[in-house]
Amino acid sequence: MPPESAEKVLAALFACDAQFFKTLDEEKAVFKRANIVAHPYNLLDTGEPRTSVVPFSEPVEAYGLHLTGYAQQAVPGKSDYAWGFYASEQSDEVGRALETARSDTLGANPRDGAFAITASDSPDFPGTRLGCRVAGASGVEDLPSIYDLFLSRDISTALSDKFDLFVASAMKTVSDFGR
Repeated sequence: MPPESAEKVLAALFACDAQFFKTLDEEKAVFKRANIVAHPYNLLDTGEPRTSVVPFSEPVEAYGLHLTGYAQQAVPGKSDYAWGFYASEQSDEVGRALETARSDTLGANPRDGAFAITASDSPDFPGTRLGCRVAGASGVEDLPSIYDLFLSRDISTALSDKFDLFVASAMKTVSDFGR
């Protein structure tokens, strides 16, 4: 595999563990610079999901699939974490491609029920979601910052995006407080 390999990242996804994030961090350049979108949340509500998405500027090919984006969601108060990629192909095509890939090269055994291939529920990412969901004592303590996992447009933009998320989340918190 080439040093910056989407296949390597996708292979790590099957295990549904914290090692995936280390692999993604090492191989993030394959996904190029991206417009990272972190949705505001109530800072005081640990039950409210913290959701971030990364639409890729152009699809990234891995095992014949066209990955169009990445998403992750954390609900810290419930220790509920989800992360994964979107592919433009339909679920049955993704299943066949990944079954072939796993039998050839992946070898990782996903946790029971943690890895899933489902139809995308996001209008921004038609096709299929392939990813992990773990809860409770799963070995995943928290999700890394989305800004650390992908290359944002530039360093000053990444810092200002983090600040903007904090401000938007603070405003949402104040707004929710008034209800």
